[in-house]
Amino acid sequence: MTGFARSQCEFGGGALVLELRSVNSRFLDLSLRLPDELRGFESVLREKISAFVLRGKVECRLTLQHKQQSSLTQVLPEESVLARLHQWQTRIRELHPDAAPLSVADLLRWPGVLAETETDFQELSAALLRCLEECLKQFQDTRQREGQKLASVLQDRCTAVTNLVRGLQPKLPALRETYQKKALEKLSEALGVVAPHGVSAMSKDEIAQRLSTEVAMYVLRADVDEEIERLMTHVKEVQRVLSQPGSGGIGKRLDFLMQELHREANTLGSKSLTLEMSNASLELKVLIEQMREQVQNIE
Repeated sequence: MTGFARSQCEFGGGALVLELRSVNSRFLDLSLRLPDELRGFESVLREKISAFVLRGKVECRLTLQHKQQSSLTQVLPEESVLARLHQWQTRIRELHPDAAPLSVADLLRWPGVLAETETDFQELSAALLRCLEECLKQFQDTRQREGQKLASVLQDRCTAVTNLVRGLQPKLPALRETYQKKALEKLSEALGVVAPHGVSAMSKDEIAQRLSTEVAMYVLRADVDEEIERLMTHVKEVQRVLSQPGSGGIGKRLDFLMQELHREANTLGSKSLTLEMSNASLELKVLIEQMREQVQNIE
């Protein structure tokens, strides 16, 4: 599921800024963007975010903003480092007179020239945990709002599937009877063309009775009542899962239910006796596929 959250926490040495972003993904794909000085917190961040988020491509970005010194007099250059730099520069220019001298800016940027204030690790760690807790709460709120909208979409699709099946059920006996009559007529016509004078071993009445029995058996094997019952059971289960969002692991359960719904819709299409049943099966597959695409976004 998509989501975004940002939190900022102050501490003695400055401030921490934490951002969480996620886009839809079937599995959890977590990437961390941390400055080198905060690499020590990578395992903590990965563990806590992974325990909180189950699905999605998640990016965590953490930055450290150092507190600005109120006066330049509070930061003094290290004279020992400057002395060594002066010695090195003098020696290098003796060997290479054309070498450019170091500027004041170059000297100030040199590592170790300006003493850096050490950050209290425990204070930084406590600030990070506060920042992460606040950010995860915001993150959860945004994903819950999106989840409610997705649940509404899925409920609408379930209603559409239910209405389609309920509209088809009363027509099934008539559709089977119509198919049986048409099949008998076509077989009788075909038999009359192939053997217009009858078959020596069977009378016409016996042949008609045999044809009627065979067609009835085929129609019986093509009965879809069980498939429709299972389809409606799965739809009710989807609605039940959506009505209990706090139970956890909803996305994977809905994934499984979508597979079962698709299987029943396929079987319904393979047993179709009429064009109307084939069209109904096709519409069911479209609705189920729409639900399946949305389910991929649900945690």
